Amino acid sequence: MESFDETYRHMFDEELLELAGQANELTPAAERSLRAELQRRGLEAEAARRKQDSSDPAADSTAPDLSKLVSVYSAESEIEGRLVQDLLRASEIESVLRQQYISVVVPRSACEILVVDLDEEKARQIIGEYQRARSLPENETEATDESNSDAS
Repeated sequence: MESFDETYRHMFDEELLELAGQANELTPAAERSLRAELQRRGLEAEAARRKQDSSDPAADSTAPDLSKLVSVYSAESEIEGRLVQDLLRASEIESVLRQQYISVVVPRSACEILVVDLDEEKARQIIGEYQRARSLPENETEATDESNSDAS
């Protein structure tokens, strides 16, 4: 398998500059190699200039800062992760589902729910309510529902 350093050495300057615009999608090792190759070729300033030109200040002021995502929940499965995401979305909290592979031998994964730091407290409250409801025995939730209707 060819290393990132070797791959980037064989790329044209324009290809490297385009890749630099997508650096946040690279693995840390790939990003380090890219930065080193840009520096070796003296393209750092051009990459920074293009990044600056491509950013839209109007969009930045209204969009959430995705660099400030925080983990608020670890789900045991993708299905549970999607359920929690739906609960958050119902309260107008957008989230990201990041899969974590637990085992290569027996394919199994867990999911981490990430939200923008400004929504962290509200998201944790919603997830706490979900966890409390989930931990109640089934007959206890029915009794709670019946007692609520008797009180009316």
